[in-house]
Amino acid sequence: MTAENVVVATGSRPAVPPIDGLEECDYLTSNEALYLTDPPESLVVLGGGYIAVELGYVFGSIGTDVTIIEKNDSLVSREDGAVAATLTEIASDRHEVHTGHRVTAVEALGDGYRVHAETEAGERSLSTARTSSSHSVDGRTPTY
Repeated sequence: MTAENVVVATGSRPAVPPIDGLEECDYLTSNEALYLTDPPESLVVLGGGYIAVELGYVFGSIGTDVTIIEKNDSLVSREDGAVAATLTEIASDRHEVHTGHRVTAVEALGDGYRVHAETEAGERSLSTARTSSSHSVDGRTPTY
């Protein structure tokens, strides 16, 4: 076979970031979140790419209280700036959205989980999900 260009489209799998306490929690990846039989009361989505935003929209549409925490200053930050700003504004109308926040730790509580996040200036915020299996970890790793 010959071609002018070669496209590598091998797919991806969920990536789980190294966040203190996350491995001890019953978190969901973006793949697992789609197979829940009962929607959680609340969901904290770690990440703000298009898969995270889609998950937030889907779960919010079926009544889940959604919080999205993203380290960049907007959701879908790899997209055109105007598109990212508009989508961030729309998502903020539907969900609790924390942009410019890095998740530093996750801890189990009696009735759910608490997510700790901070800005570059060190300002902290907390988000609590009130049901088990209530974190969705966004992010993808290429499969080769």
